[in-house]
Amino acid sequence: MPRRLVKFVLWTVAATIVLPALLVLAVDPFQVVHRPFLRPLLFIENDRYQNAGLIRQYLARGDAFDSVVIGTSMSEDFRSLQAGAALGSGRVLRLTVRGGNAEALALLANAALETGKVRHVLWEVYRGYWDPAWMEKLQMPSELYTDRSPWGVRHYLFSHDAVATSIAILKGTQAGVRDFDLLHDETSRSEKANREFNSPESLAKLRAEIDPADPLVPSPPPPNAAEIERAIRDDLFGVIDAHPGATYALVFPPVSYLDLARRGSPELARRALVLRLLAAEAAKRPNVALFGFDTLSCIGGDLRNYRDYNHFLPEVAELIAASLRAGRNRITPATVELYLRRTESQVLEWRARFVSGGPGYEGEPLSCAETAD
Repeated sequence: MPRRLVKFVLWTVAATIVLPALLVLAVDPFQVVHRPFLRPLLFIENDRYQNAGLIRQYLARGDAFDSVVIGTSMSEDFRSLQAGAALGSGRVLRLTVRGGNAEALALLANAALETGKVRHVLWEVYRGYWDPAWMEKLQMPSELYTDRSPWGVRHYLFSHDAVATSIAILKGTQAGVRDFDLLHDETSRSEKANREFNSPESLAKLRAEIDPADPLVPSPPPPNAAEIERAIRDDLFGVIDAHPGATYALVFPPVSYLDLARRGSPELARRALVLRLLAAEAAKRPNVALFGFDTLSCIGGDLRNYRDYNHFLPEVAELIAASLRAGRNRITPATVELYLRRTESQVLEWRARFVSGGPGYEGEPLSCAETAD
């Protein structure tokens, strides 16, 4: 082979493989390998990669954190001090992944707990544990959470996300924040979305999405009952049992009654199965407590608390944190059936008012939440 061609091939390989990997290693956009030393401190809204950096560089190294929040976008509004007060702990690291299913959250929780630093966990249990569409495998760079050896970053060094983000950082065009507790902060956008969601035009469209003939009674066991049971057994309590030294607050977040009404009986059946499983398994473990908020009509029955069907405003996150701190709104095997019946009846009553032209709320926002249990 001519020497010129050999050089061309070598330079091509270097340009397409070696140089990009060296770029990622030096810049390390998500701080998976090291904290920044060639660039300003920046945390980026790519939760699949950024969470790995947070665990490796900020949880595993040092003693600043003793607690974590594990969840989806539903838990993004829990701030560090707020969640810390709820858990009775120090500083809290929020580890959330948008659209996260049971496997993704188990990956986050296990990686965090294996650092040996975590003593308290706020663990959100949402649709990734029961909805067939959500339960499909979410693409996560799993080796960044399971392999702490130098070889564990091999795919990261060559990933398109890491290379493109490294280039954007060097160009000064990469958006991010300097404090990772501000990641996913969408306060202004949330306020705008809340106004639009509650506009007269929106409410008229939302009423049309509801089937007023659905009895809103849980149907027989859902077709994917076996998959739901596996997710709760393996991806939730399997991780908890592997790390018995921590305490766990399992939070069943309150979606709007609108969301429950439009999804109907099949959704209620899946949720009922999950809550019964959670209540039964939590009762077997002294370090686990289950909390639910669907029966508080001043949360789920008030669309002013939401920016869409299920994402609530920061005020609701504050109320949930206060409830955890006070031990309110716990669900146990002795109360779970009453909880389910009350949820069904309140959603049914709310639907009747809303479909007949009601505004989607009654009374003052959150008026009942601090006294109800």
